[in-house]
Amino acid sequence: MIDPTMTAASIANDWTRLGVKLPKSLTTAITVYEEIRYVAKPKPTINIDDLTVENLADTISQVTDNLVRADKHAEAVREVRNRLASQVLREAGAAVPTVLEQFRDRFDAAVTKFAKAAERLPDDLSSDSLVKAGPDALVALGEAREAAAEIKQVESYLASLVQLPAYSVFGHHPALRIFAPESPEQLSVLTNARNNKRHDPLVRELGPILWHGIKAGVPTALNTPDESARIEQELKEQARAAAAAARI
Repeated sequence: MIDPTMTAASIANDWTRLGVKLPKSLTTAITVYEEIRYVAKPKPTINIDDLTVENLADTISQVTDNLVRADKHAEAVREVRNRLASQVLREAGAAVPTVLEQFRDRFDAAVTKFAKAAERLPDDLSSDSLVKAGPDALVALGEAREAAAEIKQVESYLASLVQLPAYSVFGHHPALRIFAPESPEQLSVLTNARNNKRHDPLVRELGPILWHGIKAGVPTALNTPDESARIEQELKEQARAAAAAARI
């Protein structure tokens, strides 16, 4: 279940560090949401020197009102925070296409860099095979690490989208956040990479899905949760159709 306040706080903290320009409406929503933390609780004050017989009743009435306001302050803050958090989530959902478009060039460049580095690395990547491959493989590993770090930032953003009501899709495939397989066989490569728990530490460091997907030549893409669910469904239907045709 989505917690709007926690998700809004994550957006305020993480999205502002993505290195992209957020829409003004989202920036405004985040600013207002964060400002509620600084709204002070009302504190009834009484200046004895100003009290007179004439204003005593009015002063007591005012203090009473202030005490009621103070007592209800926390409840009011929670209500307003929830409304503001929902607004942040709506604006964040609307901003996703804009953010992804700004990510695209960086992502494509990082994928190209990773793929070129992967070509110079052993298919059975491990510490032993790396040493046997020679000095250039060590350089390639460094380049692959740099590219993987850039790609993982984008993938982390895509993973966070399931917390938004606009992208909270049941059954989305985590392995399809940055890949768009074109066949059931390519989908199997990604699924197996995700499910296998016995990857070499170097492969785990780079990212098993990224490593095996690139090595298998699976096309890359920036997929929102609904897009990943659609791709998986289409490929599963394709696999079922092929299996049915084979039985005829």
